Amino acid sequence: MIIPDEDKALRYLQQISYYRLSAYFLPYQLIKDKFNTGVNFNQILDIYRFDRELRLLVFDCIERIEIAIRSQMNQILMRNYSDAHWQDNTDVFKPPYETKYCDIIDPYTDFQRIIKKSCDSKHPEVFIKHYKEKYHTPKNPPSWMCVELLTIGEISRLYVGLKQNKDKQKIADFFG
Repeated sequence: MIIPDEDKALRYLQQISYYRLSAYFLPYQLIKDKFNTGVNFNQILDIYRFDRELRLLVFDCIERIEIAIRSQMNQILMRNYSDAHWQDNTDVFKPPYETKYCDIIDPYTDFQRIIKKSCDSKHPEVFIKHYKEKYHTPKNPPSWMCVELLTIGEISRLYVGLKQNKDKQKIADFFG
């Protein structure tokens, strides 16, 4: 490999690590650990930078989608159940069911477990801490706080666990 600026290469290797950067070497090696003729460190660095920027753009898009799904889910369920605490209403969720892998899924209990874990945490989210300090009933914070506790995977499972298809359809309709 041609290394036009060894100090620059060393700085990048210290910041990125050889191991991480070595994945970008592979397309430039017909034989393992032997670079093709004319391969330049800057070429590999350009591919790494492109990949990094692409990853940042994708994560930015995923975050926007995640926030929109979270927001729509909460708004629609609050409207449909006329309740800022719809997450505490068992009628919103499918009853426990068994998957084809014999796992028991209980959407209501799973969501309640996530809420409880966050509320009982030594270092809860700021908004959860505020709720606990200011309010004592209802036990759980309002739904707009509770949905913020969910990961994208948990949001997906919550969506699947909604009892009414009309609720799911209204959420899906927003996204076309």
